Amino acid sequence: MLSMDSIDTKQTMRLFSTSCLLFSSLVLSACEPNPHQNSTQTELDSAPTLVCSEQYFKQVMDDYHQGWLALHPITATDYDEHGYNDRFDDGLSDDWLEQRHQLNNIALEQAEDLDSGCYPTSLKITLAEFIRARQLDLVGETFPERLLPFSQFYSPYADFIRLGSADSAQPFNRLEDFSQFAKRAKGFSAWVDLAIARMKEGMDSQVTLPRLLAERALSQLQSIIEKPDIFMQPLMKQQVSQTLSDPELAKVTLSHSKLVSETIVPAFKRLA
Repeated sequence: MLSMDSIDTKQTMRLFSTSCLLFSSLVLSACEPNPHQNSTQTELDSAPTLVCSEQYFKQVMDDYHQGWLALHPITATDYDEHGYNDRFDDGLSDDWLEQRHQLNNIALEQAEDLDSGCYPTSLKITLAEFIRARQLDLVGETFPERLLPFSQFYSPYADFIRLGSADSAQPFNRLEDFSQFAKRAKGFSAWVDLAIARMKEGMDSQVTLPRLLAERALSQLQSIIEKPDIFMQPLMKQQVSQTLSDPELAKVTLSHSKLVSETIVPAFKRLA
């Protein structure tokens, strides 16, 4: 028979062995890497560092603004940014559409790198609105607006009439002003051909203007074709006759009249 002492000794040894095994397992588990801990640390290490700089904030906004003006030269002229007076809006070509996408995409990425928490309230609001606007622009790119070159909301050909009338932001004071408008008129002629191609593409895709709007547009175009006198108004400006010498005025009168008859009116006829 086993004595009580021997039983107590065996129980003590079992408890000791069990304790050792538990201790060993705890030590081993403590030494093994924690996958969740490593994942969290990796995420922290790879997390982008947000930028807290008002100067960089301003640079992001300025870069976008200048890029936008380059893509919308008519609006640039309306904003008194006269470095774009010789250009007409494209708005339709694949190259222009890609440039617009890159502008919106890069601006959004740069804006999202800014740490909104470190700016004053006014800049926080500006940043939030800027990000929201770029997101909406990127969504808007999915709409086939290239197939509708003009609508009830915007009309590049109407903008061209407005600028060419000398009653708007386009300057007509120097020889250089007339030269710049001539280049813009050739840009308008190129836009007309793009618009025609896009509208034909829209017809194939059943994306077209409402009949009523198309009829009204046609009436406007016909009125310019029949009476393009509005484009001769720049020559009537008193400042032109005061600024230019008689030979210069005779030269610009000839070139501008030729521009109207050989470039502008034929472009309106093609669009009609």
